[in-house]
Amino acid sequence: MDEFPDAKVILTVRDEDSWYKSWINQTAMVNGNIFLKCMQTFTPTGRSYFYFLRRFTEVIHGAYVSSTWGNLRLIETITRTKYRQHNSDVIMNAPREQLLICNINDGWDPLCQFLNKDIPETAFPHENIKGNLFVDHYANHPMMVRMHRELFITGSLFFSAVLYVIKNWWRKNVPFKFLGNWEHTVCSVQKYI
Repeated sequence: MDEFPDAKVILTVRDEDSWYKSWINQTAMVNGNIFLKCMQTFTPTGRSYFYFLRRFTEVIHGAYVSSTWGNLRLIETITRTKYRQHNSDVIMNAPREQLLICNINDGWDPLCQFLNKDIPETAFPHENIKGNLFVDHYANHPMMVRMHRELFITGSLFFSAVLYVIKNWWRKNVPFKFLGNWEHTVCSVQKYI
């Protein structure tokens, strides 16, 4: 509040049990995504994302991930305590006249009144239904798109290197002579395999 003394603060709250269930679903999606683990292991952006995610979950939720192939482990008591602590910190530090504690289920009314805006004709937006935010983020976020590209390039280079090694090994170790008869050539190669 020191940097932006006139800022309005909006704290969105929801039922703690439903929030925790959503976080569990989100965690399961991240833990079960092998492709994400590959991107975090084999791409530069993925490694940076992993280090950010590890620190973020440690600070915000009291969870810890040991490696890119490890699973995020939530400790329910710590995670719920961090949720309550965050809400309390916002409520205690934001000036009352500049703070709106908003339950998403209340819709546009409290938010528009607080911001002195007209109520839109569209329905109130709702994302991250039951923790599916990761699915949308994974498919559309520019950083994820970049990680997909990097993994494709890394995979292509690796696959090309493996083919090169196999080709050179094959040339040195398997005599291949086309003898005019395809069946005879296949049989002569098979005895070396």
